[in-house]
Amino acid sequence: MKKIIATIAIFLGTCGISAAERLNVTVGLSGTLGLLDATAKETVTGTSLYKRNNSNSETVVTNKTSKTTSKSYNDMPIGYGAVFAEFASSLLPGLRVGVEYVPYDLDSETTENARTAKIGDDGVLIADAGINKVNLSLEAYTTGYLAYHHDAGPARIFVRAGIVNAQVITNESLSTGSVYGNTSLDGTMFGLGFEKDIPNGLFVRGEVNQTDFDGLKLTGTGSENVNTIDLSGLSGRSALVSVGKNF
Repeated sequence: MKKIIATIAIFLGTCGISAAERLNVTVGLSGTLGLLDATAKETVTGTSLYKRNNSNSETVVTNKTSKTTSKSYNDMPIGYGAVFAEFASSLLPGLRVGVEYVPYDLDSETTENARTAKIGDDGVLIADAGINKVNLSLEAYTTGYLAYHHDAGPARIFVRAGIVNAQVITNESLSTGSVYGNTSLDGTMFGLGFEKDIPNGLFVRGEVNQTDFDGLKLTGTGSENVNTIDLSGLSGRSALVSVGKNF
C-alpha cells in the first residue's frame, strides 16, 4: 500500500503545484470477472513415537520427526466490484496515474482435509483424527497503476500496468490446534483496453488483464505439529468493464 501511495505522490509532484489547475480527475466504478490459477502445498511436521525391538527383544520407544505433505492445483473463479480514481495532467499528455480499491472483503471457498494431532512412523497419521477447515479473506484489495491512453478514431486505446496489494486474513479450524497468522499479498498487473465516450459526459471501458502474485507462505503455531501452507504460481486472467466520468 505504501508503494501505491508513493507512486501517486511522485506523479503529482512532477506536475508541480503551479499546474494544479491543469490536473484532470476521473472517477468511476468497475466490475471484474476472471480465473485464478494456484498451486497449494500443505506440510505437517511433528514428533511421533517410533517403536522398535532391541537385541534383548524389548520394545524401545523413541522420538522421531515425521512429515506428511499434500499438494493441489486449483482453478478459482473470481468476481468483484471496485471504485477507481485517476489523475492526468496537460503537462504529460495521455499519461494517467490511478488507484483502484475493492470496498469489501473477498472470501475464498473453505477447503477441508483430514489431519491429526500426531504423526506416526513414516508419515502415517495416527490419533485424534479430525477435519481441518481453512478459508482466506482478502481485505483492502488495492491496485495502484500507470496508464497511457491514445486516441484511435471514435475510441481511445490504453495500456495499464501497476502493483497490487491486499491483506490476507486466515480463518481456520485445525484439528492440530494450530492457528495461521495474517500476512500481506503483493503482485503486479498488466492490461490492455479501450475507452469510448457515451452520453451525459460519461465513458465506458473494456479491458483484459493479467495479474501475477508473489508466493505466499503461512506457518501455523500453537500445537505439537508445525502446519505450513505454501501458495505458489498464483496468477490470473480477467476481464473488466468500467463506467466513469472525467472532471
